[in-house]
Amino acid sequence: MKTRILLVDDHDIFREAIKGLINDKKDMTVTAEAKNGRDAYQLVCANEFDLVIFDIGLQARNGFGIIHQMKSRKPYLPVLICSLLPEEYFGPAAIRAGASGYVMKDRMPNDIVCAIRQVATGGIYFGNGNQFSVP
Repeated sequence: MKTRILLVDDHDIFREAIKGLINDKKDMTVTAEAKNGRDAYQLVCANEFDLVIFDIGLQARNGFGIIHQMKSRKPYLPVLICSLLPEEYFGPAAIRAGASGYVMKDRMPNDIVCAIRQVATGGIYFGNGNQFSVP
């Protein structure tokens, strides 16, 4: 059974690239996409996903707030942050919001696939190896 992924990013080019990378793998598939947090939340409420890949830099709304809402609705749904925002600054906030991982968009494709697999199977992934203390 393939890992069902909701891909949330406001840049069409990034969504297409990541969707191609994911759908090329035998063990995972992008089953839905959203351009903004509101649509992502509605999709999470109405569908079953095994993982959400989420850009916290969404233009329309605070990404951390949407993640918190999704996790309050489906607490066991893993969320992987994929962002250009620096992990060392935004990683602790991502954890507080309920994310299980953080990978920078500028990483190699294999690193992103590794992050997806790690978080989808219940693990934690932080691309630069940071250990965050979260108050």
